[in-house]
Amino acid sequence: MFLLGGVLSQRRTDSPDCALNNEKTVEDCCKMPYLVKAELHEYCRTANPGNPNVVKTDGCCVARCILTTTEVFKNNTIDSEFARVFFNVTVGSDSQFSGPLIDAIIEDCAEQINADDELEVPPLSASTGVEGCSMRPELFFNCVALQMFQQCPSSVWTDDPGCDALMVKAKSGACFYESLAG
Repeated sequence: MFLLGGVLSQRRTDSPDCALNNEKTVEDCCKMPYLVKAELHEYCRTANPGNPNVVKTDGCCVARCILTTTEVFKNNTIDSEFARVFFNVTVGSDSQFSGPLIDAIIEDCAEQINADDELEVPPLSASTGVEGCSMRPELFFNCVALQMFQQCPSSVWTDDPGCDALMVKAKSGACFYESLAG
């Protein structure tokens, strides 16, 4: 299974300092469950190989594939009910993050992403003749992963100065999850 850090890659508005001088990674600091099962991640990655030589102007098509396949994303909207079902299969299997914690994160992130009017515009494709992908799925994954890290239960948190410094960055509001993931 995958946290999806490598999948999230667009709308870079976070501080360049987020990825610099981190002594620890998210994985070093918080034993979080994976957000996506390996089989689904691989299926969507294979179906959306992308072109690493093209500067992207659209959202992550792998994230869109994952959320449309699971019915979490439809009609350019994140469906929080389907998101709960989807994350119950992955995150829900970890008692440290399941239940009210992940449910509240899903609600908050779906509300934030769905309310962002800038995301209503049709995505521009990075390649001619190819449909662009909405930013909403990618930003939703980013929001969920970042909030899971920010609310990491003490029972799975590594007490370390490098982890504490990473958490300060995470809580600054200036960093995307993948910048901190390492």
